[in-house]
Amino acid sequence: MEKIVFDYNKRFEPDEGADRDYTFDFDTIIDKGIGHATWRCYDKDGKLEEDNISYSVAESKYLPPSTIAKALHARIDNVHIGYESIYPGYYESVKWWCRTRFGWDVDTSWICHSPGVHDGIQMMIQAVCQPGDNVIVQTPIYCFWGDITHEGCHVLPNELVLKNGRYEMDYEDLEKKCSDPKTTAIVLCSPHNPVGRVWTREELLKLADICIRNNVFIISDENHWDIVMKPHKHIPFSSLSPEIAMHSAVLTSTAKSFATAALIHSQVYIANPEVRKKYLKVQYMSYRNVFGLAVVCGAYTKEGSAWIDQMCEYTYHNFVYLRDFCAQNMPEFWLTELEGTYLPWINVEVLQIPSKEIKKWLDDTVGLKIQDGYFFRGNYDDPEADPGAGFIRLNVGCPRSFVVTAAEKLKKAYDIRMKELGKK
Repeated sequence: MEKIVFDYNKRFEPDEGADRDYTFDFDTIIDKGIGHATWRCYDKDGKLEEDNISYSVAESKYLPPSTIAKALHARIDNVHIGYESIYPGYYESVKWWCRTRFGWDVDTSWICHSPGVHDGIQMMIQAVCQPGDNVIVQTPIYCFWGDITHEGCHVLPNELVLKNGRYEMDYEDLEKKCSDPKTTAIVLCSPHNPVGRVWTREELLKLADICIRNNVFIISDENHWDIVMKPHKHIPFSSLSPEIAMHSAVLTSTAKSFATAALIHSQVYIANPEVRKKYLKVQYMSYRNVFGLAVVCGAYTKEGSAWIDQMCEYTYHNFVYLRDFCAQNMPEFWLTELEGTYLPWINVEVLQIPSKEIKKWLDDTVGLKIQDGYFFRGNYDDPEADPGAGFIRLNVGCPRSFVVTAAEKLKKAYDIRMKELGKK
């Protein structure tokens, strides 16, 4: 690998001035022979099984763009890996990404940090809420329950409505819950995990209007913001208008887009100076990972941008393969359209297995590791809540061969269960 000098004062860009086409390999299986917390698993005896694959966690399994390794090599050549201030080149990389990917001009002062998006949500709740306040989540949703209850706040579900196979926001219910004076914040998931929606401008503006009129602060988790399928477009919430920016914060990272979660770093964009001051007061002991900063610089490059475009296209073809395979072999299964994320939301209610049991049943029966719909209930204080009943989530952000294997295991499970139910 060519030696590249890491310039702290400039945006990291190995291909500056170059005009070339990029071609990436998404079929190669990486990390063979290595245990992986989210994909390749050890068994209970500590033995690594190459085909013991987990599709349950939201992390991709692709060869990353070469600029990430180049940035890490260049940074480690600096030798110093102690406490580090955020440097101008990092800010320029982040601002360049926001501008070129989303048309969003971000002021340097808005860019704060946290170890991860979960941590950022928790610290934002500390900054804008008081213990005993309500925080809205739109269920079925990824687990923000702990982030909210850790700060002594209450989870207030605003359940999404499934219409003709597509989820929509329930604005009437949202208005009712925002009007409660104890409701002070909402955690928006955009793109939405697990239902795969990329919210439109009109949907986001309607939510913003309701929240701002009721003095409810919007904490927008946009950790999947790069993973959007054509023709859909992601809109950073705070980019909607200057007024909306004053009532919101956007949280994101390279973790979902480039599978860099282990390097512990994310961005929190806060335009409102008073809210930012409160956040920084909470966040003051949150140190930065020097390699996490370098990864951001390596990802947010021309090559990284081209890689994202091709990764999304490849991943959507994975989704289409799974969708069509289900339609041909398990016609009672159906998938919501994947507008964003690499996490298809699959309806398998025909199996007649309770939400709390389907994850274990699929693993025990055919060795298929997925995430069950019950996990996304939002309010863990209510064991009867189950807005994701009948669904499972399965990661297709991986080489096609992994998706083929998952589809075949799903069909095997379907055949076994249909025989048990006397339908075959």
